[in-house]
Amino acid sequence: MPTMDTTECAYRNVTLPLGQTLTNYDDCLELRCLKDGSMSICGIGIHAGVFVPPNGCAISRGDKCAFEFVSARDHTLKCEAEIFG
Repeated sequence: MPTMDTTECAYRNVTLPLGQTLTNYDDCLELRCLKDGSMSICGIGIHAGVFVPPNGCAISRGDKCAFEFVSARDHTLKCEAEIFG
C-alpha cells in the first residue's frame, strides 16, 4: 500500500521509481509506477487482449510480444487464410 513517503513501486522482482515505465518483453507487460505510488500493469502485444484467429489458423508469439497468425497444422508456416474477408 502506497504511503506519503513512497518513492518507488515493486512488482515481482522489478522495482521502479515513481513516474517511470518499463516494458517487460519476457512477460509481455508494461509496468508503470504512478506518481501516487500505485502501479499500473497492462498486457502488450499478444497479451493485450483476446485474439480469435481465422479458421485453419492459430496464434503464435513473434518478436517483442507481437502476435502472428500461423497455420494450425504447421506453426512454422504463416497463415494463408483471408483475415479481413
